[in-house]
Amino acid sequence: MSFVAPRLTDRPRSGGELRSLRLAQALARAGDLTIVVVGPPIDTAAVRAATGAREVLAFDGATGIRGRLLGLRRGWPLAVARAWNVDAARVVNEAARAGAVTVVDFLDPVALVEPDVPITLSLHNVERDLGALPSVPGWRGWEQRRERVRMRRWEQQVLARPSLRAVVPSERDAELLAPVTATVVPNGTDVPAQRPELPAGGLVLFVGALDYGPNQEGLRWWADDVWPLLASTGVPPLTVVGRAESALPAALAGHESLRIVGAVDDVTPYVDAATVSVVPLRTGGGTRIKLVEALAHGRPVVTTSKGAEGIPVDDGVHVALADDAPGFAAHVAALWSDRARRERLAHNGYELAQRFDWRAITDEFAARLLG
Repeated sequence: MSFVAPRLTDRPRSGGELRSLRLAQALARAGDLTIVVVGPPIDTAAVRAATGAREVLAFDGATGIRGRLLGLRRGWPLAVARAWNVDAARVVNEAARAGAVTVVDFLDPVALVEPDVPITLSLHNVERDLGALPSVPGWRGWEQRRERVRMRRWEQQVLARPSLRAVVPSERDAELLAPVTATVVPNGTDVPAQRPELPAGGLVLFVGALDYGPNQEGLRWWADDVWPLLASTGVPPLTVVGRAESALPAALAGHESLRIVGAVDDVTPYVDAATVSVVPLRTGGGTRIKLVEALAHGRPVVTTSKGAEGIPVDDGVHVALADDAPGFAAHVAALWSDRARRERLAHNGYELAQRFDWRAITDEFAARLLG
């Protein structure tokens, strides 16, 4: 088998990186696996040890001016150009011609695989469902909008491949891909053997990549609409943990409602220090690893319908749901002050999270792929 990815790390710092690692581990348990990564440098020995793969091959992508020229020449999004390497393409296609099952993670590296080669495409989000990007002024904003248009066009081209199978994290994503047949492999978590104690007076926490448009939009909604309703209640500002802190607009990075931590080696201490976890998302696709992780650690969660999408939670039983700012703020304030309510949601959420253990989910995926 071949697992082809634009990035892979033995120390994941985002939900997407964790999903990629767990899928690769499951494939390696199921058979001989070669991992091909085209992108930023990685520690191949560490990735091989973390995944159990037989071989890990890393290639440089087409970055800088070379990547821009390649993207212009071939009509590719920059992300696709950056995941291109002729030697990697040769390795992947030779293995496929010899009978290797080929799994491609994300849309970016699909260009490495010849169009008639059967592939299983692992989509973390459906591009057309990501919603509008936050407004960014000047050249950077124009380039972001152009790249989004190109990536959506690239998604359509990829999904038109006749020999493609898709894997997505939610039933909604599967519906969006119709008529392409998609298998649902939900996002999971590593569930602690015992529910960690729930602190009083801890953090109000958000975890997510800070260069991801839907996360930025959710934080903006928190700062502009939700926080003004909480500022005088004693609820502390939102602690924000996630990579790519530099991608946050200045107005968010310095906002009084947010305490930006940025990237950390291990998010677990922050999750365990949380009294309330929030997922204020209103756009985007997939299922939220951040929500499943909070449930697994017994943290009461306030989220929107979009934030809970793809996860079988009941309002008032496993999470507190609200799609408007007054309702969202009221749930956060109530959980902050009501220990019994916190404990009830924490217990129920932890019990539900047992169904989302990563190993069981991904082993089932590997078995279905090879069956």
